[in-house]
Amino acid sequence: MEAKIDQNKCVGCLMCVGLAEEVFRENAEGFSEVYAPVTKDNIRYVLDAMNQCHMKAIKLSLFWE
Repeated sequence: MEAKIDQNKCVGCLMCVGLAEEVFRENAEGFSEVYAPVTKDNIRYVLDAMNQCHMKAIKLSLFWE
């Protein structure tokens, strides 16, 4: 499973970093980015971050095209 952040929607609030720091971090531009895979141990935090993102910038998928 893989997470992705739409950089066109992310406003840099970093809420997802606070909720799932095992997967998300702040990049050099001050926005969130994915830096680690989603695992069975962290998926609950990723799902929480995805559901709480007010910009709906976080997507979760098995495969990316």
